[in-house]
Amino acid sequence: MEKFSINTSKAGALKFSISGRLDAASSQNFLNVIMSHVGDKNDSTVIIDCRGLDYISSAGLRAMLAIHKKCNSQVVLTNVSPKIYEILEVTGFSQIFDVSVAEDNIKVSEVKELSQINGQLIGKSDGTEIFRVNSDELMKLYPAGKNLADVENEMKLTKAALLCGIPTLISYYIVHYNDRYGLVYEMPNARTVASLVNFQDWNLNQYAVNMGTALKQIHSCVPEEGIFPKTKSLVLEYLKHAASHYTKNEIEQLANLINAVPEKNTFVYGSYHAGNVFVQDDEIILLNMSGSSVGNPIFDLAEIYMIHVLESDIFAKSLTGFEPNRAKIFYDLMIRAYFDLNDIIEREYIIKIAALLDSALLPGMGNFTPVQINKFVTSARQNLFPKFTSYMNILSHAKF
Repeated sequence: MEKFSINTSKAGALKFSISGRLDAASSQNFLNVIMSHVGDKNDSTVIIDCRGLDYISSAGLRAMLAIHKKCNSQVVLTNVSPKIYEILEVTGFSQIFDVSVAEDNIKVSEVKELSQINGQLIGKSDGTEIFRVNSDELMKLYPAGKNLADVENEMKLTKAALLCGIPTLISYYIVHYNDRYGLVYEMPNARTVASLVNFQDWNLNQYAVNMGTALKQIHSCVPEEGIFPKTKSLVLEYLKHAASHYTKNEIEQLANLINAVPEKNTFVYGSYHAGNVFVQDDEIILLNMSGSSVGNPIFDLAEIYMIHVLESDIFAKSLTGFEPNRAKIFYDLMIRAYFDLNDIIEREYIIKIAALLDSALLPGMGNFTPVQINKFVTSARQNLFPKFTSYMNILSHAKF
């Protein structure tokens, strides 16, 4: 494998040339070199000659995005190959940078027809099959019945998340095979946090802190308006599905509590736990954008508390792989990495209230047994509704 290399020139504009692979292993060095030359004088045009660039991953794109945000002026990518240009175009990065391509009239196919699958089956869940296509590509083939619009939407959300700076994978293109649609992604060298902690118990502290720190950074991202759904809209939809389990007055109170949460334009992942968060080359990475939205980060934080603490007897083992007591320890470490110590006591009380609300909505969120549903509803009637007025006031003034 050819190593990544970079050369610099300071004649007029800041000029750099790169070659090899710009991936997780080389992107930090690339970013450090560029930033060391840009420094505080960030008004110079940055020209990056990509003639020798063979491959770029999502980590490389995020490094490019960081350079774009640092520089007040233009970032120009020259001599880009058709292969690299296709990645820039399909991810939307060609709209951010001034790109000079090596060949004209490059087009990206919306859907690529497959006559056969050339790849190794490496995973299967609920009818979705995961294939390793080659060393750089992974294909997720959905079950028959998954419509094209849903696949296109997932690709759109993944693209939007990447452009926002969220650590996720590149989704290259859509495929069609025997009445089934799929997405081709960059091939991750990643494992879930849960699997790493369980195999290396002494790393529980490290990964909990890493997840908390990463979530704080993720919640600083503000996606482009109109692409992601509003978090409250999704939550209110869950309430509709749960309506048969509550009285009319209780449904109204739940709706009022949801609507009391202040609006924000923060990226909300929707399923942030050790079983659904991955580590690639020591970086926290998110692989599934289908449940993502834009709203107040308290919705993410409430779900995390609900999974690890409030309803840990149901969710801890099945979702994170942790026993309830270890899930609680993991949560405590993670939340202390997310908040400053001076804020944590007040903020955590608000999170607990929002988690009670989240738990009350569970009957509309999944396939639970009658015993479990009764547990959720009973908890709401004992711990949430009696303090409705007080909790309304607290949630309406919550600042995250």
